[in-house]
Amino acid sequence: MDAEQKQRIAANKAAALAKLAAKKKRKSDQEKTQSKKPRTADDCDTCGALADAAFRTAFSIQTCNACRRRDPSLDLLNATDAARTYLLPQATLKCLPTLERENPRQPTWTPMRLFLRRHLVDHANRRWGDEAGLEAERERRAAAKVKRDDAKAKDFFS
Repeated sequence: MDAEQKQRIAANKAAALAKLAAKKKRKSDQEKTQSKKPRTADDCDTCGALADAAFRTAFSIQTCNACRRRDPSLDLLNATDAARTYLLPQATLKCLPTLERENPRQPTWTPMRLFLRRHLVDHANRRWGDEAGLEAERERRAAAKVKRDDAKAKDFFS
């Protein structure tokens, strides 16, 4: 390579580096303006991503699917699990907001009612006092069940 070719290579390299620097500057300017975009009613309260519309209409909570997966208080429980776990009667469950989904076992059956764990914990704490009160009620019910089963067994074998 002669000197003229080396000069052209150096000039092209300098021009390419200048273009790359300008492109990086434009990109950083765009990121600054995009990060300052105004929030809309459809944005997640935590991260600013697009919120789940079904969750927003059912529970009035602005959260995206990613944030919902990270927060255990935003888990969904079906009616059977909710009643068993938090010892809430069906009348209480009827008062809570629900998200209805197609029944996974048979689409023609009644839709599943899904409850937000946050609401269930709140109502269980109102009913039983706190986590210790809920656990005491579980133990009381388990003892009553054992007592009933023993009485049935005595009647059966005597």
